Amino acid sequence: MSLIVVYNLKGGVGKTTSVVNLSWVSAQQGPTLVWDLDPQSAASFYFRVQPQKKAGGKHIFEGLDGLIHETNYPNLDLIPGSFTNRKLGNLLVDQPAKTLKKLLKPLAAQYDWIWVDAPPTASELAAHLFWAADILLVPLIPTPLSIRAYETISLWLQKKKGSLRSVRPFFNLVDMRKSLHRRLVSEYRMDHPEFLETLIPQAAAVEKMGEECQPLLMFAPSHPAAHQYQALFRELAVAQQVDL
Repeated sequence: MSLIVVYNLKGGVGKTTSVVNLSWVSAQQGPTLVWDLDPQSAASFYFRVQPQKKAGGKHIFEGLDGLIHETNYPNLDLIPGSFTNRKLGNLLVDQPAKTLKKLLKPLAAQYDWIWVDAPPTASELAAHLFWAADILLVPLIPTPLSIRAYETISLWLQKKKGSLRSVRPFFNLVDMRKSLHRRLVSEYRMDHPEFLETLIPQAAAVEKMGEECQPLLMFAPSHPAAHQYQALFRELAVAQQVDL
């Protein structure tokens, strides 16, 4: 089982669309689970699964297996979002650091890939997810504020003692017509070898996912952004093997 936590301290960087599309790709390879931990429940919306009050907050400590719902896609299951997840950080304050890791362990036999859509917060929940993750996947836009958020995350992680093996950022919502985007992509990746090479472009088709309530690869499989999500998954799979 590979546990990929998709996280950024900054909102609006395309975190949820990345989870939805990458998990759809991984489901073509083997059994896949998405855990929608963001109280906004956007991943659940894209998969047409209603948020569930009893799928979050204190209910997760009763076991995750009973919270799992099927989606409309083969090999792809979901633990729906819940607004009660906004309280989860507080509930984890007095819990051992490996609590989430232990909750996820029984699912290892069922799934090849587990994707977590993490909320954009520096709470105790994020710290517990860092302990549990095999890879922390960080989408960011090539803008100064987004890069500043990534640097803040990096400094925070340096102070955390945990089992996180790998941090893999990538540039998302890229518009190479903009000189700022071109420059920051080139300069920043040169100094940070942990960055994945694949760029996900800014595209109206990705925004249309909200209307279609589907992964981009379902309603526009030939779109260049769809091909880039597939390339990003392949690169991530290779990076994971290197990081082991």
